[in-house]
Amino acid sequence: MNWIVDHFQIVIAVVGGVVYFWNQFRQAKNEEREATRRHEEEMANGYEPVEPDEEPVESYQPAAPPQLPPRLPSRRDFTDSPPLAEPAQNRSVLANQRELERQANLQERLRILRATKAKTTGGASATQAQRKPVAQPVAVRGMSLKERLRDKKEIRQAILMREILGPPVGLK
Repeated sequence: MNWIVDHFQIVIAVVGGVVYFWNQFRQAKNEEREATRRHEEEMANGYEPVEPDEEPVESYQPAAPPQLPPRLPSRRDFTDSPPLAEPAQNRSVLANQRELERQANLQERLRILRATKAKTTGGASATQAQRKPVAQPVAVRGMSLKERLRDKKEIRQAILMREILGPPVGLK
C-alpha cells in the first residue's frame, strides 16, 4: 500500500493507458458491429452497397512512350579501324616503363645504402664481435641438491615446472 501512495503518478499513468486502450478496443468492436449490421440490411434489400464518398475508379491506360530522336551518324561509321585501341595500349606500355624505371632506381638506392652500412658498421663480422657473450647454462648434473636449492634460478625454474606439470589449480 505504501508503494502505491509513494508512486501515485506511475499508478495514474498505468491506469490511464489501460483505459485508453480499452476504449479503443470497444470503439473498434462497435464499428465492426455497425458495418456488419449495415451490410446485412443492404443484402436483405437486394442491392450492393455503394459508399457515397467513393468515386468510380477509371482504369489507367499508360500512354505510349515518346519516340526517340533519330540516331546521328558517329565517327565510327566512317572509319574502319577500331576506335581508341592504340592510345590505351600506349598508355599501359608507358606506365609499365615508368614502373620499371622506378624499381631500378629503388634497387640502385638500396645497393648504395647497403654498401654504406657495410663500411660504417664493419659488416657482419663486426656486429658478431660486438655482441655480449650469452651466459652458458650451468651443468645441472654437476651440482648437488644443496647447491641447487641455494641457486635462485634453479628455485624459479622448479616453481615454474611445478606449475606447468602439476595438477590444474581449479582441481586442487
